[in-house]
Amino acid sequence: MGKINTDDKNNQIINTPDLSSIKLDFVGRNNILYFENSDIRMDGVITFKGDNSIFAIKSSKDVLKLNVTIYNDSTVYLGSNCSMNNKLEIIASEAKNVIIGDEGLFSSQCLIRTSDVHRIYSIDTLSRVNDGKSVYIGDHVWLSARVVVLKGSHIHSGSIIGSDAVVTGKEIKSNTIWAGNPAREVKRNILFDKTGTHGLTSANSSEAAKIDTNKSSHYIFSYNADQHVDFDSIEEKLGKLQDPHERLLALLKIMCNENQNRFAL
Repeated sequence: MGKINTDDKNNQIINTPDLSSIKLDFVGRNNILYFENSDIRMDGVITFKGDNSIFAIKSSKDVLKLNVTIYNDSTVYLGSNCSMNNKLEIIASEAKNVIIGDEGLFSSQCLIRTSDVHRIYSIDTLSRVNDGKSVYIGDHVWLSARVVVLKGSHIHSGSIIGSDAVVTGKEIKSNTIWAGNPAREVKRNILFDKTGTHGLTSANSSEAAKIDTNKSSHYIFSYNADQHVDFDSIEEKLGKLQDPHERLLALLKIMCNENQNRFAL
């Protein structure tokens, strides 16, 4: 598991990297901040406002730019080699989770949250109608500028969310583009390459005209029952574990499945 640093409220940091560019605040108790290794570079704010929560961060070659707020009994997981153009904001509350796979691409001013924050009730039944729900994002997903992903959203591998889109409780299939508010599917059977295009010139623009077959195969995702990891099954397993240490071990075990199509649909 690695070297563990523990404070007087039993909050733990595992494999502590250089945190000089991070504002870290443990308000609550019994929380775990897990880094895959101590070479991870970060910039931003991490706040544990409640108890018994987890933030697990896999390694990346890029600086991870994050503003993350976690309340009680919640789990946030960031997969390997994710890239942020600016700070990605994540708010995990109502004992719900934000799980993000590998190779995610996040543009400026993106927000992910699991709650509406304020309570809404039915006049007829006086029962609450806006309970919090977890957010799951697969591998190699691109959130364009100012995308908002709200509670209950399941975004599967290889998909793109267009600028200014708002995704609420949608099941987004692999290799599709969604846009708008509320978001809707606008294109399917697409793939994307994280290589930037800003540096292209009139002389070398033809290099981007077509993608190599071998390279493209890494970005095409299809459902395979033998490889599939169901988002709902992750939610069920995490929900049964109140102890954050047990939840962290279970989550890391689940995410050890590195099949390309694990989060494809």
